[in-house]
Amino acid sequence: LCAALFFTGCTPQTKVYCDTDTLRIERTGTATTIYDLAGDDIYNFRTVRVRKGTQAAEAAAQYKTVHDTETIKIDVVKGVIIVEDKTAGITYTIE
Repeated sequence: LCAALFFTGCTPQTKVYCDTDTLRIERTGTATTIYDLAGDDIYNFRTVRVRKGTQAAEAAAQYKTVHDTETIKIDVVKGVIIVEDKTAGITYTIE
């Protein structure tokens, strides 16, 4: 019984950052899912830790555009996801 209570308490909850007619952004644990409702696409990201001074850390520190369509633009830098909803003209920052 104690083990069952322990494991049910560890289930990550889903946090919704944005829920509009054109865009939905949610995070469950280290996974972030971006639903481009206007463009009918889904983008998945996972946050991971990297050691300082490694090539992975240097790559994560660089500002990158990872998706750019007519309806959405997604940039990443140092574990931060920047989502521009081009349809609504609003930018969201997910840390």
